[in-house]
Amino acid sequence: MGIICASLDVMEPFRCVIERQLLKSHNLGQINPRDFQYKNGKYVLDFESQQKYVGIFFEAIMENKEEMFNYTRDFYRFFVVPGRELPFFKI
Repeated sequence: MGIICASLDVMEPFRCVIERQLLKSHNLGQINPRDFQYKNGKYVLDFESQQKYVGIFFEAIMENKEEMFNYTRDFYRFFVVPGRELPFFKI
């Protein structure tokens, strides 16, 4: 039986980085419900609001970039180096 790996398998461990930043930003009042508009059955952000949230999440990613790189490297090695253990991403 072969192992199938999708890009989501690599990105999923990093969800905690964004979720933690989202909670932190909410508690700091950086997230404003008025930034969101409900259109065609979904919530959307206008371009200016998108820039604000991209900046918030980019900062969180940059703060954890070394840990994210190390996990991704070790995840790749898990598949190409026999006997390697599946890495665990922890922040």
